[in-house]
Amino acid sequence: MILDNSLLVLWLGLIGLAVGSFINAAEFRLAKNLPLGTVGGRAARSKCTSCDIQLRVVDLIPVVSFVLLRGRCYSCSERISWQYPVVELITALLFGLSGLAAVSLPEAIFFAACSGVMVFLFIYDLKHMLVLDVVTLPAIVIAFIANWFLGVDLIDMVLGSVIGGGFFAAQYLISRGRWVGGGDIRLGLLAGVILGWQHLLVALMLAYVGGSVIALGMLSTKKVTMKSQVPFAVFFVPAVLVSLFFGDKLLSWYLSFLL
Repeated sequence: MILDNSLLVLWLGLIGLAVGSFINAAEFRLAKNLPLGTVGGRAARSKCTSCDIQLRVVDLIPVVSFVLLRGRCYSCSERISWQYPVVELITALLFGLSGLAAVSLPEAIFFAACSGVMVFLFIYDLKHMLVLDVVTLPAIVIAFIANWFLGVDLIDMVLGSVIGGGFFAAQYLISRGRWVGGGDIRLGLLAGVILGWQHLLVALMLAYVGGSVIALGMLSTKKVTMKSQVPFAVFFVPAVLVSLFFGDKLLSWYLSFLL
């Protein structure tokens, strides 16, 4: 059953724009060890990364401000990274999709929250080659509690977390940290709790097949070498999201193909 509520999808999409804007700010601030909340009792305000001028409220409207400013700072005319509108739009689309894919409002909220976390992990790992424990560890606990309230089978979550964490832990031990990092182990745990063991296997298959194809393409164009480090979350996070929204259909298709 799919929620037939266009208003919910619209509202979730608008919330997704705001969350996407927060994700951009959080990525920048955490990378610079800047506070996310308040400084001396005052809210931490966003500034231009080039001229350091404090941004106005009109400069902080997701996507709209980028268009109105034509992708440049109003003060110094420095180009604004395309990361900002792209992350905002992708987060909005994922939030809207959460409303379409869920069977209840609580599940839609859960899907949207998972999407926001995954988008942050993707962009942070892409830019900084790091999966932050400060995000994954609380997310594991919250996802476990939320799924339990949604009626997800406890054994399914436990098996998912054991398989997800164990799979990457084994690679970490075998390669002595060369193939994956410690953060990837926690990401595997999180994905297992969110997806359950069956959908986790779908995500792992998609991540490694897709990652292999992309890696071969990059090797052929000499953009990377066999010794290059590649952020794994960049491949795994999209696979987790696909499995979150379409895992049942993909699993049914795969099983029907085998049988």
